[in-house]
Amino acid sequence: MDGGSKLKQRILGLVVIIALVVLVSFFFGPQAAATYYLRAAETAFEEGKLENAMAYLKKSSYFDAKNFKTHALLGRTFVALNRQKGNVHEVEAQNLYRESINQFGSAFAFGLNERNYPSYGELLDDYGTAYWRIGEYDKADNLFLERIGKYPDSSFLARFLVAVDYTERLNRAAEARDVILPAFTASN
Repeated sequence: MDGGSKLKQRILGLVVIIALVVLVSFFFGPQAAATYYLRAAETAFEEGKLENAMAYLKKSSYFDAKNFKTHALLGRTFVALNRQKGNVHEVEAQNLYRESINQFGSAFAFGLNERNYPSYGELLDDYGTAYWRIGEYDKADNLFLERIGKYPDSSFLARFLVAVDYTERLNRAAEARDVILPAFTASN
């Protein structure tokens, strides 16, 4: 082989490699990026670095807008940000709770369910809390009752808030007692 032929082979090989990299990046890049940012967000959330989690989740959503896990964690992060800030009744907090409700709704629309989301019970608590904080108590109660039904031994918050609502708003004291009493014997 002459020098020109070797050079052409190298150039052709380089073009093939570049084409493969571009194709792999095009087909697998967005999903890989979304997964990377979701994992980073999960770590930040667990460490209480909620602003970082939010930034990672926005990036994850950019690369995969229909990932139910991203939407679920966005909803949980909005609720956690409100808890962290302690501004549960301010306009900003109400907007964050409404946004968390939207994110939870998207998560369910994109396929979230108890079988594919390990923190489903905590999500129900957060989803119910968001409705509770904006005054939609019937919706909150339904979510809390689902939590109690699926996780009866670890549902103190759900039991407490349903009992408060049954007592104060609905004047159903006997039902409130039936809901809250198991919380004192469970392993919460």
